[in-house]
Amino acid sequence: MPYVERDTHSEIIAIYAREQPGIAEEYLAEDHPDWVAYLLSIAIDKKIQAVNNLRNQKMSEDFTHGGKIFDAGPSAQSNIANAITYGQLNTIPDGTSRTWVLVDNSTVNITWGELRAMATALFDRADGYHAHARVHKDTIGLMEEIANVEAYDITENWIT
Repeated sequence: MPYVERDTHSEIIAIYAREQPGIAEEYLAEDHPDWVAYLLSIAIDKKIQAVNNLRNQKMSEDFTHGGKIFDAGPSAQSNIANAITYGQLNTIPDGTSRTWVLVDNSTVNITWGELRAMATALFDRADGYHAHARVHKDTIGLMEEIANVEAYDITENWIT
């Protein structure tokens, strides 16, 4: 299989198809425990990145609150946070309303109290996605077989 380069802690840090004099002179068979562990770590890292990507995708999906469908992408989340901060800094009463653009580009009047409730619900949803992603990542991190890592379905049991 490969020739490997190791760091000062004997961890594999690079692989090569051919020997690299002075860099990677150690050849590992495909069943060598270090090679298998290296491949397992790559599979785990790849699956954990897939969990992170799915979590981020879910966090950016449209968000329904109070019968209204809000955009929940990164720029929309920033707009919501900025509006909440502005409302808090200027002590705007709950009943005061403002115009808000929904995901379909229609506008609605929303009170500061409704906006805060929506932001809290959005935060709770994101917190749930982070917690669920952590469960997936912890499960994946404990796996000892590459086939199990690759077969693990990261799309199961997400909150809706």
